Amino acid sequence: MAALSPETVQSLLIGTGETLCAVPLMSVVETMRPMAIERLQGCPDFVAGLSVIRGVPTPVVVLSALLGLPGGTMAAPSMAAGDVRRFVTLRTGGQDDQGSVALAVDRVIGVRRLEARSLTTAPPLLAGMPMDVVGRLGTLDGALLMVLEATRLLPATLLRTPAALPASGMPEPRATDVLPS
Repeated sequence: MAALSPETVQSLLIGTGETLCAVPLMSVVETMRPMAIERLQGCPDFVAGLSVIRGVPTPVVVLSALLGLPGGTMAAPSMAAGDVRRFVTLRTGGQDDQGSVALAVDRVIGVRRLEARSLTTAPPLLAGMPMDVVGRLGTLDGALLMVLEATRLLPATLLRTPAALPASGMPEPRATDVLPS
């Protein structure tokens, strides 16, 4: 197998509707069938809620809603009808960061090497819009390809579990707590 050069980026190709996206493979933890989602009030429109993945409450971001695509809201029938076919769990920080998010997508296409020189940075016009998660743009087989930045999928305030709460969401008992018998 040929070694990857700095000009080549291993990426997972994913899609929602007609939109094609790529996520750098180093940000991908796993792909899986969708898990049950606990809806929460007060979340941004593109956050479906929380899902327990590998025992950890994980925010679920719907790719179509994140990109502002037609029918990409949580109230849209597409989510209720089960059009979201896969979760792609992504690291949202560095390799040592435990933060993660599940990206709800219609399809996982596969792994592909992308030539960095064939990608361009997203134009400044997209900055500050919902699409500011798009780090680079390119084409693949004549179709627009958006390369997503996993670290930009959610604001930092939504990625952190309060230090007082463990992954279960329940406070840890203290030695002075009296537990009912």
